[in-house]
Amino acid sequence: MTGEKLNTANRPIDYHAKVFAYLSTNVEFRKRKIEKLDEVELADESLI
Repeated sequence: MTGEKLNTANRPIDYHAKVFAYLSTNVEFRKRKIEKLDEVELADESLI
């Protein structure tokens, strides 16, 4: 994912959290390579 795509993905997060009255968001986008997910610190079962 490029920086531009990452910005596009992140832009509406706060808006939707507010519209649906979420206290916090349940998504997080990170700039990483899919081939190296084992190098990213992720909580168990966070990728569903």
